Amino acid sequence: LKVLARDSFCGCSSSEILRMERIILDKLNWDLHTATPLDFLHIFHAIAVSTRPQLLFSLPKLSPSQHLAVLTKQLLHCMACNQLLQFRGSMLALAMVSLEMEKLIPNWLSLTIELLQKAQMDSSQLIHCRELVAHHLSTLQSSLPLNSVYVYRPLKHTLVTCDKGVFRLHPSSVPGPDFSKDNSKP
Repeated sequence: LKVLARDSFCGCSSSEILRMERIILDKLNWDLHTATPLDFLHIFHAIAVSTRPQLLFSLPKLSPSQHLAVLTKQLLHCMACNQLLQFRGSMLALAMVSLEMEKLIPNWLSLTIELLQKAQMDSSQLIHCRELVAHHLSTLQSSLPLNSVYVYRPLKHTLVTCDKGVFRLHPSSVPGPDFSKDNSKP
């Protein structure tokens, strides 16, 4: 842990990291098997592909796992959006799968309703979540490079987007190597 704290330049001691770990575990009631939005995305995608094999016919170059990888990338972008954090992970994953099905198959609504009933979720909340996800993903397509990576800066409590392989940090109080001080782009 000492090596991790030193090499990551996080600005925390090992005892501080352990204290933060205990706080997180307490918040999770020490249940480390909590389902994440990604778990729900996998479940909903598997149900959609197995009950509607024609789902991926319009994407002949993508296998189901490659299609899931594309959705996973979109989910990670959505999870970095402050507005979308108000929704449970299952709702966010269902909204994403529903939006994708709408693009791919004509009877997307019936499958969305089936998934909604299986997950026992509120349809009005799903509609609201779908609208926000669609808006976020549409603005995202034009604003981010293809291989963007999110970097969390714990001391500043901010999330910045960087091109893959290129990390730029704004000047901070974190001791560490000399990073680019280019403030024109996060």
